Amino acid sequence: MYPTGSHAPPEKGGHYPPPQGGFGGYPPPSGGAYPPTPGGAPGYPGGGYGGPPGGGFGGPPGGFGGPPGGGYGAPQGGYGGYGPPPGTGPVGHPPGGYVPPPMGNMGNFGPPPTGPIYNPPLPYEAPFPGGAHPGRSLIIKGVVTGVEGFRVNFKCGDETNFHFNPRPNQGCIVYNHNQHGWGSEERHSNPFQPGQPFELCITIEPNQYKVFINHQPFPSFNARMYPIEKFELVQVSGAIQVHEINFS
Repeated sequence: MYPTGSHAPPEKGGHYPPPQGGFGGYPPPSGGAYPPTPGGAPGYPGGGYGGPPGGGFGGPPGGFGGPPGGGYGAPQGGYGGYGPPPGTGPVGHPPGGYVPPPMGNMGNFGPPPTGPIYNPPLPYEAPFPGGAHPGRSLIIKGVVTGVEGFRVNFKCGDETNFHFNPRPNQGCIVYNHNQHGWGSEERHSNPFQPGQPFELCITIEPNQYKVFINHQPFPSFNARMYPIEKFELVQVSGAIQVHEINFS
């Protein structure tokens, strides 16, 4: 139905358009606007209401008007909606979208350093950087400080696949393993003496640990548990001063 009263079209006894400042309804006939009723607001000029410049749709006075040029455009730098907040801090992102964090060390976590470790406190305990794979070596440089000797272990949990234990007071080096208790010992002559510097190199092979003391080959230790790669926790303790630990 058509509205009645002063807002109805002329053929229904009313008139168009409503007073100025309102929203137009039916368009006026070509050539001019409807004449106002006696005492009413003057009619629109010929052609009707043209809208604000640029083709946008303006709201009533005091309302929220659209931006010049018509429509609600996306802010620059956004994704079709609202753009990211300014700034490059933890909350804001740089223009153009999200930039992932720089590579390296997996956030704040990552593998232990692979370079030399100088003067570490004892006991020392850390995973073998990059894994205890065959062909990798542990190199320890230091000085023996007591006749009770020192210990180097390759461990996984409570199990030890290679226990290297020089004992100057007994004149021997003990090799062993520990799986639910210590196994049978292998004893070899001891070149380590208190006050003397040394360099120890233990190289991991697919089924054994090769030992070099002061660049001289020493008896190897056949692995007793497999896979050998899982025993990657290195422990160093005892009566020595360690100047450097390196992994290669």
